[in-house]
Amino acid sequence: MECSVMPKKGSVKGYEVYIASYKGQVYYVGQGLTGRSSHVNSGISSCYLLNSMHHKKGVVFDIEIIPVENKEEAVRVESENL
Repeated sequence: MECSVMPKKGSVKGYEVYIASYKGQVYYVGQGLTGRSSHVNSGISSCYLLNSMHHKKGVVFDIEIIPVENKEEAVRVESENL
């Protein structure tokens, strides 16, 4: 699933696990409040690899979002996808 417009972080109650990939290769798995995944294609992520690929190669990652109910479930699902 490709990410386009994301709600403002925390604007929708809930959590998400997100998997960022490019050409079928997974590069990042993360979790947080709904909308957290927007950092992946922002070019200003705290993840050097994502920023490097974004700025040097013009990569736009595909983002699979898995909605979850709470932080504990988010941590569990993230761990299962690492």
